[in-house]
Amino acid sequence: MTPGRRVTAHLFSPGEFRRASRPTSFDASWHPLVLPAQTLQEGWVTVSFVVPPVDRVAGLGLQVNDPGGWTGRIVVDELTVRTPAASSASVRAQG
Repeated sequence: MTPGRRVTAHLFSPGEFRRASRPTSFDASWHPLVLPAQTLQEGWVTVSFVVPPVDRVAGLGLQVNDPGGWTGRIVVDELTVRTPAASSASVRAQG
């Protein structure tokens, strides 16, 4: 994974809460860089972000926040990574 790629995740978010997703990138030393929050609406939603410039990307994540203390399940259906030139690779969740 290299900086500058666009990552798009398709998620299912059940209702009854106020949640936000914060995309997170980890550098080679596993220091997190937490990106701005994106509000999750009920149902199928898309979260998209550009991998920020770091020395080497060791990992990506989606932090889910809910001020009401909700516990439950968010389903990730598909994750797509596009290069800056707009070619893409796609991974579909199994399970």
